[in-house]
Amino acid sequence: DNSIQSNFNVNLLFQKKTLKIHNVPAISAMNGGGDNDENERRGGKKKVASTSLPLSSIILTIIALRSLIQLFLPTEIPGVFFAGSNAPPTDYIATAFDVFFVGYGAQTLVDQSGVLGRNKKSLVSDTGGMSQPSLAGLECRITLNIGREQGTWMDKDWAASGARLVLPVNLRFSQEEIDLGFPGEEAIGGRFCNRLETPDNFVTFVGPQGEVKVRVDGGCWAILPISERQSDNGEAKLRFFLDFPDGASRNDVTLPAGRVFFSGVCFEQASNAPSEIGESILVGPDNVGILADGGMTMKKNGLLNLYGALGDTNLILGRYKVEKVY
Repeated sequence: DNSIQSNFNVNLLFQKKTLKIHNVPAISAMNGGGDNDENERRGGKKKVASTSLPLSSIILTIIALRSLIQLFLPTEIPGVFFAGSNAPPTDYIATAFDVFFVGYGAQTLVDQSGVLGRNKKSLVSDTGGMSQPSLAGLECRITLNIGREQGTWMDKDWAASGARLVLPVNLRFSQEEIDLGFPGEEAIGGRFCNRLETPDNFVTFVGPQGEVKVRVDGGCWAILPISERQSDNGEAKLRFFLDFPDGASRNDVTLPAGRVFFSGVCFEQASNAPSEIGESILVGPDNVGILADGGMTMKKNGLLNLYGALGDTNLILGRYKVEKVY
């Protein structure tokens, strides 16, 4: 996760606001079901694949190989360990940079390939001897609250009026394992994840012209360990995405067509959540606690980050809220 997304999530986790969780009716119940219901009865499910370009992996491979070669120049590793009286001065800064890019490139490419350490089952079971929470079987509603947020890199005219686009989406967290293919999605930890189902092909909101239908295709979810700090209360990262192939708009707020990434926090046991977030916790399967608020981003890679070779650039779209359905 980039620094903008991480800071955004930290602010959401430790804000003092208390949010009451309410039961709300499922969209499919109000609308009499959707096209997805018919597709599921027929056994058909949409294919979910990575939106990352292999070009980024190729660029990263070239950078890592070049750094590896540079490390064996007389001014780098040989100069550190075998410097003689006539040897050129050692360039410690260049050596440190090359070591970093070799390590970063190797770790990233291994994660993208999924060949080591991140087997499919680790997403819903034990990881490194510590139990990870699972949301398999959870049915809930998320309400997307799209609009300008502090720190976003969206265009300056985007949502400048302060308007918001509120979009409710019903979700079902499945245990079905999905392989997104190489290079996967950085936001959910690689190429392996679990299917995230939407009971309806279309969800609605009320705009200036009346009711507007928005197509949503479902996506994937994953639970990732906290790597930045020690977590003693069963805290983990909740990451998932949904595909909006046609996008949506309301006034000057636009949800661009494409994949929207969601980032939140969950706890192995709801009772382990910090007291300051109290009622902002939704209780899921096996008493798993899910923080009711989270952040939303869209990926926008380009030349400045070498099309994702140096990590994805994520633009803040707004925030979301999780509620129960019945």
